[in-house]
Amino acid sequence: MSQRNTLLSIALGIGFWAAGVVLVRLTGDALLRPNQPGLIGLFLAALPIGWITAYIIKQVLGVGWHELTKPLALGTTAATMLDGLMFNWNHGLYHAELEVAFHGAAFILWAAGVGMAIAFWYEYRHKQA
Repeated sequence: MSQRNTLLSIALGIGFWAAGVVLVRLTGDALLRPNQPGLIGLFLAALPIGWITAYIIKQVLGVGWHELTKPLALGTTAATMLDGLMFNWNHGLYHAELEVAFHGAAFILWAAGVGMAIAFWYEYRHKQA
């Protein structure tokens, strides 16, 4: 992978993490409370969101679907590390209430995992062809 694509992958991961924090902040009161039906819906929404994210990365980097694993891994690593740091030392960034912030950080981690699963699926499918 080129240096350009490496740096873009990391930058995109950080950007998508920031978008996740904004989503958590905007939907936290309505969707991220315990026993809210919307909580499950938000986690399910990560499936199409993950595919859209993978598509954007594919387009920006100019790679094939089967070449997304490494760029997504780099972006996910950057996002996950940032998520851990920020949640630990600045959980108010997610939401003023700790419990809502906790669910939000969990959603961001789940969405990152969904993105990685999509990349692995496309790589596997390509190898089977």
